[in-house]
Amino acid sequence: MRADVAYDLFTAADPNHDTSSGDYEVMVWLARLGDVQPIGSKVGTATVAGHTWEFWDGMNGAMRVYSFVAPTAVNSFNANIKDFFNYIAANRGFPAASQHLITAQFGTEPFTGGPATFTVSSFSLNVN
Repeated sequence: MRADVAYDLFTAADPNHDTSSGDYEVMVWLARLGDVQPIGSKVGTATVAGHTWEFWDGMNGAMRVYSFVAPTAVNSFNANIKDFFNYIAANRGFPAASQHLITAQFGTEPFTGGPATFTVSSFSLNVN
């Protein structure tokens, strides 16, 4: 099995942007199964939401992708996702004041392998 378990968030300056992409994508990988990696290159580590993450930065076409990757699986996670946006605004020049959250997702991205079962016992997301 090669997959990730992640939050996947897209922002755009235009609040009516197509929700399948954006100006920026922010991913928070809670687990990495197999030899998969995010778009771009590992550029360091970041401590956010009580965890230390590998921090990746790259481009997917014209969209900048920031990924926070847990070095070992995080099986229980309760955090304010905005903390990740605060980190990239303070450390990577993310233009928070001009961006709108257009899509927020959570789940798994299977690359190869299976069959597998993905179970989430509780999930909630509030946007303020």
